[in-house]
Amino acid sequence: MTAVSAPASSLACTGCGAVVPAERPFTLRCPAARSGDDIDHVLRRSITPAAMERQPDAHANPFVRYRTRFHAYHVARSAGWSDGRFVDLILELDAAIAQVDGHGFETTPLVRSAGLDAALGFGPGGGVWVKDETGNVSGSHKARHLMGVMLALRVAEVLGQADPRAPLAIASCGNAALAAAVVAIVYLVSEGAERFLSSELGNLAGLLAAALVVFFLAPLQRFSEHVASAAMPGTQNTPEYAAFRKLQVYEAAVAEARSGDGISQKERLLLNRLRDSLGISVADAETVERELPATRDNTAIQSANNR
Repeated sequence: MTAVSAPASSLACTGCGAVVPAERPFTLRCPAARSGDDIDHVLRRSITPAAMERQPDAHANPFVRYRTRFHAYHVARSAGWSDGRFVDLILELDAAIAQVDGHGFETTPLVRSAGLDAALGFGPGGGVWVKDETGNVSGSHKARHLMGVMLALRVAEVLGQADPRAPLAIASCGNAALAAAVVAIVYLVSEGAERFLSSELGNLAGLLAAALVVFFLAPLQRFSEHVASAAMPGTQNTPEYAAFRKLQVYEAAVAEARSGDGISQKERLLLNRLRDSLGISVADAETVERELPATRDNTAIQSANNR
């Protein structure tokens, strides 16, 4: 574990006053919380104002431009990271997200709505201003929050303060889960198919989970049934078997993408990402898609939807 001196940013509990130790700067839970203590343990970040001044470069990427406002930035710096190393981490993750979502993070516009102004009777001195997040990663502001979490987790992982295999969960009515999946798949798929096919997860369990996350927008029941229908429990994970199962996962993903109105541009990007991560050649992928019927067992799909 990398030693961390007291950073300019720290965490403390608003419920009991406990301060998160500098040597364990990344935590999602108050260290003093106890089951049944009837205290609302909520962590609050404190930061030295002078430490979060905007950097003079005014970078187009908002995470680079406002990096000094992130807890992860100050923890990384106190552990010996250079400013450039943290910027490189941001740009690396942003580029990977762009491969999944079609574009990375940009500053979203704040615009005055003439239509709402007129409808509500505002004059020149007033008005309705709209922060338009529809062009953001995953189509809402939620991805920005999850990118901040990703930065914290990656810094914590490098410093030896986080287990990259630990499960994470999110409660959501839709947008947050969508953002979480877009950001999480950058880590899940980039780790590579070999890790997911390793003995620690057994057969194809981990890779199936990654594939499910990639296509979480489609009905998960249908996709999981497509993938699980080809499962052969007990089969040894030989190189030949692993190659066969990779093709099956790709075939199931293509079939799911086709089951709607055809493969969209975003789904094509995800398929290409999945193909590359599985180590499937372009030629083999094209063969799978060519030999897969345009409409695959629509009766069975409809039946699954009606359950």
